[in-house]
Amino acid sequence: MTAHEIRPLAVEPLRDFTLRTLRRFGCYEREAAVVAGHLVGANLCGHDSHGVGMLPFYARSIQASKLRPGAEAKLIKSQDGILQFDGQRGFGQFVVHDALMAAFEQRRKSNLVMVTVANSGHMGRIGTYGEMAAAKGFVFVGFVSVLDLEPVVAPFGAKAARLSTNPVCIAIPGSDGNTCFMLDMATSAVAMGKVRVARDEGKKFKGKPLIDSQGCETDDPACLYETPRGAIRSAGEHKGYALAVACELLAGALSGAGPFLGGVVPDSLVNNATFFLIDAQTLGILPELGRSNESLSAYLRMSPPIDENNPVKYPNDPEIEMREVRTRIGIPLAKDTLNQLQEMANSLGIEATELAMASPL
Repeated sequence: MTAHEIRPLAVEPLRDFTLRTLRRFGCYEREAAVVAGHLVGANLCGHDSHGVGMLPFYARSIQASKLRPGAEAKLIKSQDGILQFDGQRGFGQFVVHDALMAAFEQRRKSNLVMVTVANSGHMGRIGTYGEMAAAKGFVFVGFVSVLDLEPVVAPFGAKAARLSTNPVCIAIPGSDGNTCFMLDMATSAVAMGKVRVARDEGKKFKGKPLIDSQGCETDDPACLYETPRGAIRSAGEHKGYALAVACELLAGALSGAGPFLGGVVPDSLVNNATFFLIDAQTLGILPELGRSNESLSAYLRMSPPIDENNPVKYPNDPEIEMREVRTRIGIPLAKDTLNQLQEMANSLGIEATELAMASPL
């Protein structure tokens, strides 16, 4: 393999490797299954930045006592359709999964539920939670913020980073079990994980979503790994900047964690979130909502494309299509990512063949 060669790995062996790694981290079985499913699922739908490539960072966080395998979502307050959880620095994928399962049970009491999660480990791909909620008949609106991690996003008009990529997610159910509408976006021009993936693959970005340390726009992900460091631009300039600030207040302050004000902790990443769930099923509006979703989808897809080879897509179509393709042909990982996974496996005493089993199809 060349320095940036991409290697497709079979899904199930890669999932098994991830499970074995998480067990070695100290996760118990249900926790490991939820986290592994989330990580591999992120790779399957094309979000490699939130997939198995995160495992080496998790290993370092555990070693630094900043991530706690076995920690669960702790309910600290339940009142009038509001559930507030402390993530206890557990795996965010597991913490949020269980917090949402508790929220789904609230449909017996309330048609609108607000869930906050503070002090959680990395929550991964937020769209996973939107899909979970939509499958249960809920409209989902989520805001996420970050603490501890070095800031990577510059405020609009600035050349130094002060914010994180603070994602926003909205999911609306489709009809008859069909696919949901999904908006899952960083409030930055590109997610930091995608910068990492681009660097590992030796690629540059289309357009210039980054700025170097002098404030000049650039397409080179290396600027985020240099000293002095560059930054990521806001999505949509002042609009994405305002959304990022909203995430700090809604996810950080409303959850009780507070906004990010510059404190950096090595090998640590804390996510905080606020989710709003509207029970479309119990309200009796799910069929109409689903029909509206499907009819709007059909109408927009019929829009004449600029490029005849690239028909207009509905939000979430790219993830659905990528999931089908990668399930069939495998999950591509860059050589640098594979090397990092192998080094981690060696340090944990996991047999080298266990990663090699995830061989090309």
